[in-house]
Amino acid sequence: MRLDRIKTLFKESSLYSLSWLAGGFSGIALLPVYTRYIDPTGYGTIQMVEYVTNVLKIALLSGQIPAIYRFWSEADDHKGRSQVIGTGFTYVATTGIVVCLLLLLFQQPISTLLLGPEVDLIYLQLGTGILFAEALLMVPIAYFAASQQPYWYVGYSLSRLAFSIAVNLYMLIGLELGAVGMLAGNLVSSALFVVLMSGHMIVKQGLSPTRALLGPMLRFGMPMVLAVVASALMQNSDRYFLRVYRGLDAVGIYSLGYKLPFFLCSTVMSAVSTAWGSHMIYTVAKDDDASRQIGQVATYYFTVILFLMFAMAVVSPTVLDLLADEQYADARRVAPIVCLGLVFYAFHSFVTSGAYILKRTVLLPIGYLAGLLVSVVLNWMVVPTYGYMGAAWVTSFTYFTFVTVNFVICQSIYPVHFEWSRLGKGAGLALALFGLYALTPALPGYWDLLRQTAIILLMPALLLMSGFLSPNERTLLRDQARKWRLKLLGDTRS
Repeated sequence: MRLDRIKTLFKESSLYSLSWLAGGFSGIALLPVYTRYIDPTGYGTIQMVEYVTNVLKIALLSGQIPAIYRFWSEADDHKGRSQVIGTGFTYVATTGIVVCLLLLLFQQPISTLLLGPEVDLIYLQLGTGILFAEALLMVPIAYFAASQQPYWYVGYSLSRLAFSIAVNLYMLIGLELGAVGMLAGNLVSSALFVVLMSGHMIVKQGLSPTRALLGPMLRFGMPMVLAVVASALMQNSDRYFLRVYRGLDAVGIYSLGYKLPFFLCSTVMSAVSTAWGSHMIYTVAKDDDASRQIGQVATYYFTVILFLMFAMAVVSPTVLDLLADEQYADARRVAPIVCLGLVFYAFHSFVTSGAYILKRTVLLPIGYLAGLLVSVVLNWMVVPTYGYMGAAWVTSFTYFTFVTVNFVICQSIYPVHFEWSRLGKGAGLALALFGLYALTPALPGYWDLLRQTAIILLMPALLLMSGFLSPNERTLLRDQARKWRLKLLGDTRS
């Protein structure tokens, strides 16, 4: 792949990741506060509300975000782009009002079904408000990504995060509202930034909705609704079975164990997919060697994800012991298993490239529905007996099934030249090192962090020594390192 494109992808992904990293790290840093003021049952209730609203948000958006990316790339002028943004925003606002009114109209049976009869209706009511605000927020977020304005994207994201933290801490500590306070704080911050970000988008780009665009955008995006709703259900059905068979406290413990790996993986996934999926994939697709370029980028992406999940699997139990209240102690057993599943799941971003390039998104639901079927059946069989540990293993197998099915389908329409030798080398090394870590005796107290750090650093060292990088990649890295060194030293020579 051309060096300039790699640099662009790296630069934009790095910028987008700032907001995700800041959000994740702040959430981790505040775990001692959250787990002190919110018990596992309250935390589990928050997680269930978030998962329900996420599924509904996906359905409400009707695939408009990827449609905005695709049709923005085809628009030739300001007017055309204004029509794309206006059509997407108007559709989301209109359907959002309808969906939220239905939720409020039938709130009692919906809350009983999803959260249980003992949970107050205020949780679903707050979740409904958050659903509407966050659905609208997705359109200006897509606008900043499609128009390649990562600095505005990150600036708004960090500002929203800071405001949200301040409001949440006030609700938790100042007003002592517990789980209700967390949801209320999220609603306040989301509502404020809907106004700010949408206003910015409208002033700069304008809104010119047109009925002529709505049909094509829905035809492109609608097939992905079933796919992404199935994806959300696939990822979250374990919480529902845990709630039914083990209670909301089990959901809270499991969700905390899931939190660290998912934060790290989703940070990279979201940053890369925002830059890659919003415009770069369609630029690369125009080249004669697009298949090879996609496979090469997939190798770099997979290697980064693999290393991060390996590192997280090693350190997450120690981090959770240090940060979380003792009532969440069992979460440490969940995290390493979740890391394995997320390695599979993260790879789907490139496995499904052909469906987006060829506008064959109608094929995407097949893989998601297969994963959902596996998730529901296995969780129904395993969770009643094995609880959250069974749910963690089901998650890993579900993600493996999902990626395998998508790979078979998408390779049949648009073969991507994946570098299986290098991918296998990285995966084998990570598994071997984790086995070594599991076999070595733990050191007392904080000294065990030294053992964990040594094991983690072995992976990149051994990977480099194994010839993982090609001669050309080594040369490019040396040249880039030299340029960075000269910049740091203030040298202006070429």
